[in-house]
Formats: sequence, structure tokens, C-alpha cells
Amino acid sequence: MRTIPKNRTKIDRISQLPDSILTLILSFVDTRTAVRTSALSKRWRIVWTSLPSLDFYYPKINPSFASFVYKVLSLRDSNSHLTSLKFSVTVDVDPFLVEQCVNYGFSHNLHDLRIRAFCTKRPVELPSISNSLRVLRLTNATATSIALPRWWKMPALKSLHLKNFAFSDQNYNGEIFSGCPALETLVLCKCSIRCKEDRLKVVNISGLQLRNLEILYWRCPWDHHFDQSIEVSTPGLASFKYKGLVSPVSFTEELHCIDKVCIDLWCPSSCGMVNMEERKLRTTEIVIGLLDKLCNLKALTLSLKTIEILGQLPDLQVCASTTFNNLRHLRFKADHTCSETNLDINTMTNILKSPDCERNLLLDLPEGKKRTSRKPVEFIEIPSNVLSYLLLSSPCAETLVVEFPEETDEQS
Repeated sequence: MRTIPKNRTKIDRISQLPDSILTLILSFVDTRTAVRTSALSKRWRIVWTSLPSLDFYYPKINPSFASFVYKVLSLRDSNSHLTSLKFSVTVDVDPFLVEQCVNYGFSHNLHDLRIRAFCTKRPVELPSISNSLRVLRLTNATATSIALPRWWKMPALKSLHLKNFAFSDQNYNGEIFSGCPALETLVLCKCSIRCKEDRLKVVNISGLQLRNLEILYWRCPWDHHFDQSIEVSTPGLASFKYKGLVSPVSFTEELHCIDKVCIDLWCPSSCGMVNMEERKLRTTEIVIGLLDKLCNLKALTLSLKTIEILGQLPDLQVCASTTFNNLRHLRFKADHTCSETNLDINTMTNILKSPDCERNLLLDLPEGKKRTSRKPVEFIEIPSNVLSYLLLSSPCAETLVVEFPEETDEQS
């Protein structure tokens, strides 16, 4: 065994790395941790001041938080390029502090801005113009923490994520999306149209370059379900995902480029304020209308809950005459997947054409299929009318994958 001489001096090889490498290493930790490295040695004293990214995250009350942020902004090397800025708090902060961070980033040609604001004094007001911003993620910790500008001029913006925003005639006129001509990805999570005494009824999403659209958990009270809608005008759309309670979504143009579609809906089992049978029927009609507009898709993922909702319409094939000529891959998705199986398309088609086909098909989990440490259910029920609607209308279908969910305590 080779021994190391006792008199050999230990060499700090990390400190000998160039500043560009050190700042890259520090960019993987939050800003407070990066600043603390200045106490290591003289070599590290000012390394953090050239960080290409700032990450201010504090989940609890800290009286020194604001002073720390201001100190970082004042001591940072103003000639260093800033690519990413994250600001996330779960406690009430002064909106002026958030605005100072955002303005600092915009003045340093920021590329990626992610803000989660919790402000009760007044909403944070954001700049409307940026020629460098490419990614923007805004999260309202409360409904009025961040004010949504009526318009944006961001020619380089490619990805926009908005969470917990309420559109109204005071903050929306359609120019917020049209002012981002390069936008490729748009995610709207837990957003809504303000209901009380508001004239806005339709949110228009338009963009010639938009490729990916996700509408997640859109909030629409059932009593406003028929007078509010989302209109999408994106002829180049390639991927669409919808999750949550269904809301009226309409595509105003033919989608020739659509590739992947994922629909994951759920409908309350009971509600004293509305007729649930009517709601389920209306939900089914909206889903069929969506699929009709998305008929050029190549890969379709439907949650098991969505399939259950569709199955409640007995004459589904009569009501839905869509033909999916380009559909190649079909997947039935579970909430907590433990295993999956690939079903033979021809076999399933022959079963569905048989006069003895049951109303619900029981799909057993084959032996030897890959499983996780959790126990999956041994079988699931798929309404035969849904399978008929999808498979008999998809002449080029190649694969059908069914996911099996985790077994619950009630099922065990």
C-alpha cells in the first residue's frame, strides 16, 4: 500500500480553478449559501459577486431577508452578465423589494425570471418591456400578489408560466400574448376569469410560434360555465395538455401540426348546487368537441378518470364521428402508476366487433409485467364504447398502453 508523506502540504485544488468554473459551481446553490463562501479565504471573497444567477428563497419569516437582498444587489459586480433570477417567499414581503429585484434583472439583460410573490400591501408591478427575457414564470401566492400587465413587449420570450392569476377586463385585452411573438410554450395553472361584475368572458390565446400549451386546473364556477371560454388560435401547436375540471376550450384554426395530446379530467361525484348528471353529460360533450378539433394528433393520452367520464355516454360513437387518421400511439394513464401493459390492437379490435362484447371490459394485469415496490390493482374496467370510439376510428393505431394504478386500502 502506498503511503502519503506526513510532510506533504495539502493543496486546495478547488480554489485554483478559474473564476468562471467557481461561479458555475456556486450557481447550483441558493444565493445565501454562495455568499457564505466569501468567508472561506481571500480567494473566495468576491467570487460570488460574479454569479450568473441569483436565487432568493426563504420559506419562513426572517427579519434580515430584505437587507440581505439589497446588500447582494449593491455588492454584485454590475459588469457581470445575469442570466437567471429566482425570488420565492412563502411569507408576506414588501412588494418594493420584489420590484427592485426584477428591475435589477431587467437592467442586466436577464434571460430567465421566476417569481413567487406573497404581498398583501399592494400587488407587485412588473416591467412591460424586455428584449432579453426568454423564460418567465410567475406565481401568485395570493390572488393579488402580482399585477398582470395589460400588455407585454417581449420579442425574445419563448416560455411563459402563469399560476393563480385571475384575468379580468382591467388586466387583460389580449395583448399579453400577442406581445410575445416568439412564444413557444405557455402554461396556465390554476388561472381563471374573474366572475363578479366583470365584462370579460373570453380569454384569447394566440401565437403563430406557440408549440406547447398546457391548461392545468382552470377555475370556472359551474354557474358561469356556459358564458366563459378559452379560445385558442395557434396553427402551429404540436402539444396540448389539459388537466382538472373541464372548461370550454375551443380551437379556432385547423391544427395540422398537432402531435401529442394529454387530457386528464375529473368530475365531482356529488354537488348539492348543480345537477351532476347534466354536468357529466356536458363534460363529455366538451371532451368530444376537443378531440374533434385535435383529430390530427399522433399520440393521445387519456386518464382513467377521463375514460370513465366518456363511458357514461351510451351512444358515444354516434355522437362522435371523428376519425383519427394519424393516431399511432394511445395510452390510458393512471394517477399513481405501478405497472403497465401493452395490448394488441388487432385483438382488442376483434373483441370490440364481437356481438358478445360486454359493456365494460376487464383488463387483467399480465404476470411478469414490470412492477414497482407498491402493489398495483389486479384489473381495471374500461368502457367498451370508449375503446370502440378510439380504436375503430384510428385505422393506423400501432400501440395501446394501459397503466395500472396503485391498490388503495379500500381495494386491498
